[in-house]
Amino acid sequence: MASMFRQKFLGFTGLVMIAYGIILAIQGNGAAIRFGHAAAAVPLWCGLLFVLIGCANLTQVFEKKKKQQREREDTLPFSFTVVFCNFTAVMVACLCIGFVSWGAWAAITTTGTLIILQQDAVETYTAIILANVFILFLALIAMFVDCCSGSLFGPSAPVERQMMQQPMYYDYQPRMVPALYKP
Repeated sequence: MASMFRQKFLGFTGLVMIAYGIILAIQGNGAAIRFGHAAAAVPLWCGLLFVLIGCANLTQVFEKKKKQQREREDTLPFSFTVVFCNFTAVMVACLCIGFVSWGAWAAITTTGTLIILQQDAVETYTAIILANVFILFLALIAMFVDCCSGSLFGPSAPVERQMMQQPMYYDYQPRMVPALYKP
């Protein structure tokens, strides 16, 4: 039950990251062409990274179906790749928010008044920042859903599984239930 939720949520996260990554790449490309400051191309590269991270999440969803038989030998009850990819997405989203905020602030404060080009920059950068905030929260939730559900509902540690598979030895003759045992 928990494994199916993990797979479906991870697939949803991957698709959303790919979609927002494409949107950010398109907006970042437009921002890099229209605005001439240092952080204008950051959303383009962050969008491309989000597309790659979303593809990695989707790959993990399809790979998990093939890995069901190997899951018994896994040391960790969750995928480290998913945690690494989503942590990378959190870091990229935070960096993009920071650089875009810095770039927007630098573009707006050069003059005391907003010209029409700077008003377009405010709308573009607001959309970019909101998309990154959404990806940030989605990546955090995906990372913790994978870790927490894997730790809570996943298989036990390999040492415990080996101990459970060994036959039980008694130092005395086990008693039989009298109602069921007939010699």
